Amino acid sequence: MLIGGYAVSAFGPTRFSVDLDLVTTPYGASAVRELLTREGFVHEGTWEGGGSFADRSERWSRGASGSSISVDLLIGGVSDRRSGATFSYRDLRSRAVPRRIHGQDPTSEAEALVVDREALISLKLAVGRLVDLRDVAMLASEASDEDAIMTLLRRAPMGIVRANIERLLAALETREFRDSLKGVYMLDDRAYERIVLGTRRVASQLLSRIQALNEGGKPMESR
Repeated sequence: MLIGGYAVSAFGPTRFSVDLDLVTTPYGASAVRELLTREGFVHEGTWEGGGSFADRSERWSRGASGSSISVDLLIGGVSDRRSGATFSYRDLRSRAVPRRIHGQDPTSEAEALVVDREALISLKLAVGRLVDLRDVAMLASEASDEDAIMTLLRRAPMGIVRANIERLLAALETREFRDSLKGVYMLDDRAYERIVLGTRRVASQLLSRIQALNEGGKPMESR
């Protein structure tokens, strides 16, 4: 099941990436390892609590240092060490469907099981790196199921999620974020303005719903 940059590209313009993020069950991991080995990938290591995703993960790579491509195999689900957000394989699998994925070469494509727009938005708001905020802007510019996003976001501390949404809204006003998003996704000014409007709408509504939870007496955790 695909998450990360290639999954985001299934919902809009292709974002070039040399990393592939796959979520699998412990049982399914064996078949993926066999496939990676046949394709010339080398197992670099296994982490229990390391990296951005703190659940058990494996890094596989192929190619020379500096020009290699890598696969992160996330076994059993996805956890973020910094926020404490955890999304199980079952959480994500229930929101995944087959979609067409395109590579850097427009003629290169494949069908893969990809988590949906709402799951990707939730995963990326829980982490909140610059690359994640850019991806959220691309995903949130189209109609999204905010009920589904809020349900998934309950797996993350609401204080951290709120801070990441506020950072996204602030970033939308900066030239640096505009230039970064336009450069990565090859957008013109008109497309960027459409994305900004859609992202502001979704982000503002999510903030309002988080605030309503807080006013309802549910503590907003922050770490």
